[in-house]
Amino acid sequence: MPRRDRTTGKPKHRPKPESERGQTVAGVSWREGYTRWAILGGVGALLLVVVGLIGYRWYDENIGKPREVVLRVEDQSFSLGYFTDRLGPFAVQNPNLTEGFREPAMLTRLEEEAIMVHMARERGYDLSDEAVLDHIAEDLGLERGGDDNTFDEVYRSRVRQTGMGESDYRRMSRASLAESLLLEDVMDDVGETGETVTLRAVLHVDEDEATAIYERIDDGEDMGEVALEASLDPESREDEGLLEPSPRRLYPGEIREALEDADEGDLIEPLEAQGAWWVIRVEDIDPDGEFTEEVQQELADEELRELIEDTSDELEISRSLSDSQRRWAYRNWDVPDTAQVPPQEAPGQAGGS
Repeated sequence: MPRRDRTTGKPKHRPKPESERGQTVAGVSWREGYTRWAILGGVGALLLVVVGLIGYRWYDENIGKPREVVLRVEDQSFSLGYFTDRLGPFAVQNPNLTEGFREPAMLTRLEEEAIMVHMARERGYDLSDEAVLDHIAEDLGLERGGDDNTFDEVYRSRVRQTGMGESDYRRMSRASLAESLLLEDVMDDVGETGETVTLRAVLHVDEDEATAIYERIDDGEDMGEVALEASLDPESREDEGLLEPSPRRLYPGEIREALEDADEGDLIEPLEAQGAWWVIRVEDIDPDGEFTEEVQQELADEELRELIEDTSDELEISRSLSDSQRRWAYRNWDVPDTAQVPPQEAPGQAGGS
C-alpha cells in the first residue's frame, strides 16, 4: 500500500529512477543520444580542422609560397617561384658559389636585370614580346615565321629544358635583350683607342719571396730573366713577364691605385692583388693605344656595371628573402644539365611575379 503524506493523506510522490525519466527514440533516451551526437560532432569538427590544415599546407606550399615577393625594383616585382626557377641554372653557371652565398648573388643578379630593363625603357628601347622573341631567335641562330616552324619547335624545347614557364623564360630573355642593347650603347662610347699601360710583372704567393725578387731587380738584375725563373703566372712568364697593354681601369684595384702616379720605367714595390704578390714595372704608357675587341668588351662591361650602380642609387629597391623562403627554394629548385642552360652572367662577371 502506498505511503501517504501525513498532512494531506494523499499518496506521497516517489521520484522515478534515472533510467525511467525522459523520452526515448528508437530505444535510446534523449540524454544518451545527445552524448553520442556530441561525440560524433566533435570528431567531425576535428576532421574538418585536420583537412583544413592539410589543405592550407598544400595551398601555401604550391600556390601561396611561390607567389610571395622576394625582390622589388620600382614597379618590377620578383616572386619566390621565379627566383627558384632561376636558382638552379644560376648554380650551374656559378659553381664556385655555395649555399649561403648563392642566394644573395642570385638576388643581386635579378636586381641588376631589373635595373637594366628600367634603363632600357627609360632610353626608349623596344622590349615588347615581339622584340623579345626576335632576340631569342637571334640567340638561337634561327629566323621567326618560317614555313617549317623550326623556331617554334626549338623555342618550345628550350623553354622545357630550363624548367621555367614561358612567361618567366620571356622575362629572363627580356633582361638579356635590355643588357645587349645597353652594351651596344656603351660600346659606342668606349671607342677603339685610348690610354693603355703595358706592365712587366713577376708574381709570387709568398711576400718575402716577392720582396727578394724586387730587390734583385732593383739591384739591376734583368726583370725578364727573373720572370722566366721565378714568376708563378704561366702565361706572362713565357713572355718574360710582359703583360698585354691594357687601360688602367681594367687592372685590379690595388694595381690601379699604384699606377696613378707612376711613370714609364718605374719599378713598384711588391703589392698584393688577386691572391698573389706582384712585382711590377711600367714598361710603356701610350695615350693613343689601340683597344682589342676583348679590351673593348671588358671596358663596356665595366662601364655598364658603373651605370647600374649609379642607377640603383636612384631607384626604390627592397629585398625580403626569409629563411623559410630560402628553404622552400631549395626544396623546389631544379638543377638542369649544363648544356641546357643559357649564360646568365652579370655584366663583366665570368661564369656568372
